[in-house]
Amino acid sequence: MENEILLETKELLQRLVEAVEKLNSAPSEDTIIAFFALVAAWITIAFLLVERHEKIAPIFKFLLN
Repeated sequence: MENEILLETKELLQRLVEAVEKLNSAPSEDTIIAFFALVAAWITIAFLLVERHEKIAPIFKFLLN
C-alpha cells in the first residue's frame, strides 16, 4: 500500500516537472502564428482608421468654416 502511494507520488511529481518544463520552454508555433496575426490585424485597423480620418477631415473643415 505504502509502495503504491510512493509510486503515485513519484508519477505525479514527474508529471508536474514535465508540465513546468513545458511552460518554461519557448512558445509553440501556434502561439507565434496567433501573435503575428494579432499584430497584422492591429496594423490593418490602424491603416483603415488613418484612411477614414483623411477622407472625413476635409468635410469637417468645410463645416467648421
